[in-house]
Amino acid sequence: MVVGVDWPIIKGEEDDDDEEQVSSSSSLESNTAEQWTTNEVTIPMSTCLSLFFFYIAAGSIFFSWCEDWNYLDGSYFCFVSLVTIGFGDFVPGQTLGSSENAQQVDGQLILCSIYILLGMALMAMCFHLTQERFFIAAKKLGKALHLV
Repeated sequence: MVVGVDWPIIKGEEDDDDEEQVSSSSSLESNTAEQWTTNEVTIPMSTCLSLFFFYIAAGSIFFSWCEDWNYLDGSYFCFVSLVTIGFGDFVPGQTLGSSENAQQVDGQLILCSIYILLGMALMAMCFHLTQERFFIAAKKLGKALHLV
């Protein structure tokens, strides 16, 4: 699986002079495919899953502390929110909804929003990397079975 942009590197053109490294698009187009190499970075699925579970555990601890939920309820809320199911049975800010704690509730809702926005980006990245890994494995299996 490839992460990021694969910038082509032309073999044999590794000069220290910056002006010589910048070439026109016409000279790049004239090079054949054998001259191009790419750098690939692979991320193990275990890293993605560990990151996913760690982020949910951190959110569970945060919400159990600020919402007086137990850890299971906090984990449930984090998972349901981050994978965009959103049942609505747990809503942050309901337990502290009195008027004297309005600033505290606003601060917690802002932290909750930041947690969910960053978490959705993180989950999308993890899901994409896992999908790419499965796609590559399915392609290899298809080639091994002479289906592709």
